[in-house]
Amino acid sequence: MVVADATAVPELVAIDLLAQAEHGPDGGAVLITWDETLADAVDRAAEQQTAVAPRRDEIESNLSVGGRIVIVESAEQALAVANAIAPEHLELMTVDPEALVPLVRNAGAVFCGPWAPAAVGDYVAGVNHVLPTAGAARFASALRVDDFRKHVHVVTLDEAALRRVAPHVRALAEVEGLAEHGRSITLRTDPTALRTDPT
Repeated sequence: MVVADATAVPELVAIDLLAQAEHGPDGGAVLITWDETLADAVDRAAEQQTAVAPRRDEIESNLSVGGRIVIVESAEQALAVANAIAPEHLELMTVDPEALVPLVRNAGAVFCGPWAPAAVGDYVAGVNHVLPTAGAARFASALRVDDFRKHVHVVTLDEAALRRVAPHVRALAEVEGLAEHGRSITLRTDPTALRTDPT
């Protein structure tokens, strides 16, 4: 996905979209812009570049299904659309791409400006190329060293804290039908609730 404004060079936007489209028929190549003149110029440039591309069949197949140009009203709206789609690669080809980075919530990797195409990330930039695809950037990140670390979660409460959360724990336990989960809280907050042997 490329988010671009009027300062973007149409041929560069087009080639970056085609670089993603050449992977084959299951991907996406989306331009989001608020400049209709740029949209038209990118469309023309993409047609010209596709005509001479060695992987023309793959590109055309992908673009026919996943190729889009989305016209929005502003940069903020462009990033809202990008966040909804959650692309694997997001290029920001605008006059001030760094200003848009804080608006990015869902993307595998973000590439800022015309000198940082996604292909650099694919091969040499140092960012991991194992990125969430198919919108998985909504809930997942790029693979990183931390993914191979084991984490041990530690929970500590004092009596006052347990009393504050007790009603919520009991309610969830009741909904799940797990009575002893709820009783493990009740016995700590109301010791008179201890069951005794009826015999």
